[in-house]
Amino acid sequence: MGELTTSLGSHKREIPDTQNRVQLRLYYSNDALENRTLADLLNRQNRALISNEIISFSEVEEISPGV
Repeated sequence: MGELTTSLGSHKREIPDTQNRVQLRLYYSNDALENRTLADLLNRQNRALISNEIISFSEVEEISPGV
């Protein structure tokens, strides 16, 4: 669990969004996010609820501890 430190950009829901990025701060130091393949995403892995939207994400990069 965590909170966004940047906002989620808009995008058409019918096609994968490869442009928009978000940053978030994880609440717990032992939590981690992982990269996933497109096949993983199609199998409903790496989902997140942002406001009232469920997103799937494939690429993760830690830019500082917890962010």
